[in-house]
Amino acid sequence: MYPPTNNPMPDIYFFIDDVRLVKCPPMPNSLLPDVQLFCDETPIQLNAPNDASSYLWSTGSTGDSTMIPASGSWVWLEATYGACKMRDTVRLEYFSGPVDLGTDVRACHKEDLPVERNVNKSAGESVLWNTGSTETTISLNAPGTYYVSKSKGACFASDTVEVIDVLSTMSLYPNPASQFVSCTYPDEVLIHRIFTGDGKLILNETVDMNGANEVLFATNSSSYFLELELWGCHHRQQLVIIRQ
Repeated sequence: MYPPTNNPMPDIYFFIDDVRLVKCPPMPNSLLPDVQLFCDETPIQLNAPNDASSYLWSTGSTGDSTMIPASGSWVWLEATYGACKMRDTVRLEYFSGPVDLGTDVRACHKEDLPVERNVNKSAGESVLWNTGSTETTISLNAPGTYYVSKSKGACFASDTVEVIDVLSTMSLYPNPASQFVSCTYPDEVLIHRIFTGDGKLILNETVDMNGANEVLFATNSSSYFLELELWGCHHRQQLVIIRQ
């Protein structure tokens, strides 16, 4: 373009350009999905339409597919169709990973409950407890088994935690088929002291159930009081043995 002059004649402008029109062959509407979701840190293979003449990925690959690691936010692909090129991007999203509700809850007393358990959650993920709650935090306020699942697309994770009322499981009972007393969790229940029904101390050391049976059946009493321990919880229980 030439600048204006002082000539009294009207200024004349010249525009010079070079335009070439190229007809593109049939091309796809898109090359990649809008979103790619990673359930874990395993690389994922991305595939493009295989009718282009050449490809260039942001990963540096030049084939019609590439492996992408679980990192970053975007991946782009440029494909050539004849004299035409098109570029597309895919957004990378990530699942927040496994669910861990921790160890089972062993409550010695009612005041030990409730306790809280939490689920880590990222945007777009759904949480569902077997209680029907969809919150990320739940109060475990009663004995029982609690189950939670977390999902996003094809990604899924779950975990279970049990709330145990230790005192309700700490029980002794005579075995009518033998001359021994049985108990729940026999390998874990400890007996610290045993008294006869009239208050006489006949055991003042920690034994397991086998040791307690030896003491019980070495006396002629039928009524006893035992001081028990299970998983750190202490309990005093009466035991009545009907001797044949």
